[in-house]
Amino acid sequence: MRYEHTRAKVFCSILMTVALGACGGEGSSSGGNINDPDGSGNGGNGGGASSYTVGGTISGAQSMIILSLNGLQESFSGSTFTFSQSLDDGAPYAVTFVSAQNGQSCIIEHAAGAANSAITDVGVTCSTLASELRFNDGIMRGHLTAGDFNGDTNPDIAVML
Repeated sequence: MRYEHTRAKVFCSILMTVALGACGGEGSSSGGNINDPDGSGNGGNGGGASSYTVGGTISGAQSMIILSLNGLQESFSGSTFTFSQSLDDGAPYAVTFVSAQNGQSCIIEHAAGAANSAITDVGVTCSTLASELRFNDGIMRGHLTAGDFNGDTNPDIAVML
């Protein structure tokens, strides 16, 4: 008789385990997401750091241009852009011009900083202004671009050969 009583206890224990497992077992009424057990919105990883995107506007581009964010290149066309890479809060960023399909050159304003919020003010200005600089011993041809390249609010001139 004692053997039958032990079997009944084991069976009830197994039955209760299965029943609690099917209910979630914790008795929580949060209606939570299985991928977000602590309700933080970040998959249960605690407080979690924010991440931000980098983007801005493009003007003067006649075709697709290639820009780089911290060394990772992406191509863009149109009047606005946003890099697919997200940066952690406070991470440094640097946007550089790589190339354009039709030989244009581009300058970038607000190209570097720290990602403390979504970066939306990077300005890319492209031109096809071919220029000649004449010297006594020859001619140098290239693209002449003007802008504030060093952030001192004074106009600068760059020649891309």
